[in-house]
Amino acid sequence: MKRRLISTLLLISLLVSVFAASGCGDSADKSDETTAAASGSDVTTADPGPQLELPEVNYEGKEFTILSTVHAEYEYVAEEMTGDVVSDAVYNRNRNVEELLGINFNIISEPGHWDDKDNFNHLITSSVMAGDGAYDLINGVTVCVLPIASDGMFVNSLDLDYINFDNPWWIQGMEDDLAIGGKLFGFIGDASLSMYKDISVIYFNKTLIDSYKLENPYDLVRNGTWTIDKLAEMSAAAASDLNGDGAMDTTNDQFGYITAAVPQRTFQTATEFKVIRFDESGNPYVADLGDHEVSIFEKMNAFVSNKNDNNFQYATDQTVVSNIFNDERALFMCQFLYCTEYLRDMKSDFGIIPVPKYDEAQEKYHSQIGTSTSMFFIPRTTNDLDLTSMVCEALCYYSWRDVVPAYYEIALKEKYTRDEDVKEMLELIRNSAQMDFTFAYSTIFSPFTNMVLPTVETDVSTDYMSKYESHKSAWQSVLDSLIDSYSKLS
Repeated sequence: MKRRLISTLLLISLLVSVFAASGCGDSADKSDETTAAASGSDVTTADPGPQLELPEVNYEGKEFTILSTVHAEYEYVAEEMTGDVVSDAVYNRNRNVEELLGINFNIISEPGHWDDKDNFNHLITSSVMAGDGAYDLINGVTVCVLPIASDGMFVNSLDLDYINFDNPWWIQGMEDDLAIGGKLFGFIGDASLSMYKDISVIYFNKTLIDSYKLENPYDLVRNGTWTIDKLAEMSAAAASDLNGDGAMDTTNDQFGYITAAVPQRTFQTATEFKVIRFDESGNPYVADLGDHEVSIFEKMNAFVSNKNDNNFQYATDQTVVSNIFNDERALFMCQFLYCTEYLRDMKSDFGIIPVPKYDEAQEKYHSQIGTSTSMFFIPRTTNDLDLTSMVCEALCYYSWRDVVPAYYEIALKEKYTRDEDVKEMLELIRNSAQMDFTFAYSTIFSPFTNMVLPTVETDVSTDYMSKYESHKSAWQSVLDSLIDSYSKLS
């Protein structure tokens, strides 16, 4: 915990200094300063925090091939400087890693999202089975590629010498949340910029907070009092039938809370509702419902069914939800962080905070990473394990140092450079980020294990306990098979 706290404080110090440096001047000046920072010049003087610790090596121009996905090309493909802050930071990061290790990147982008997962996975399995060493590293969608880990395609990352998961550029707790029997075949660090785009957060309208004289959400988060109950209470205060027709509709009225289906599922992680737990051997099992889980069910049933008069509003389309918030007709919105892109024209200022805790006794906030986030996988036919592990560590370090600050600047523009509250909350969200097992492996179960809590009013049920019990046997059978497969892998 001490090491994590120190790393967090150092990261906050680094980001504040970076954005203090880039907070004035025209866009060209910002681009130049970001480029200078990425190339290692003395733009900032603050303590940069933890440093990359790798042996001095030179692979003399060896080609290093990464198989990635077309939809996440922005994470790796940057062939030249263009003036785009994020793309240029990626370009400089790639050059830094190449120069550090004496390699040349060969990035291969293929369709690999949900509809194309079978073809993408076939590229991996056929290469590994043929032993051709075509790919040194895989950058794949978590829920699409992780299921084939049980087929023995990948190397156990916990055995690698040059990856240190204690460093702040890695998601913390993966050894506990994702490993099975001490084997972790997929892992996430700051090189996966999709992690930041796809993390679930709560947006709030500052003008409406002031108009209804509601408590400052930032203070609630700091005080540990930002809970489901508080969200429901504040949402109820702002819901309004603006046109007075006696019915709430998404075109004319004002809502206390709006959400889309996928980000709403993250309440399961945020409230510590555990479908899957681990035994003393590090093997997962389906947990029983305890008093804690029953209470969460009841709270979420009440919230989703509008028994709190919060006028909970749901839509499947991300843009529909974001447009309502952008039109000043919602107090709170649960969405992915990338949805700031839909709020460019919003007149009122908005804030960003984590998804609430279950209650005040819960020790920490938990921010669920999107299941579409990119994840590293090292094929067991990689040409040089030491080199591959060094590449992973270096990519995540330079991303943490240079690319992530550039993304925050673009995603939030002046808000991030001027609003200390936003900086603080984004760092809290980042340092509470996790990929829960029930989300990472959700697609191998039926029904999905990350869809247990109600997300829309039609999900509300009073027989949730019997429904949960009816799925346990099938879920456990899937886990038993998974554990057996992992036990046979080296």
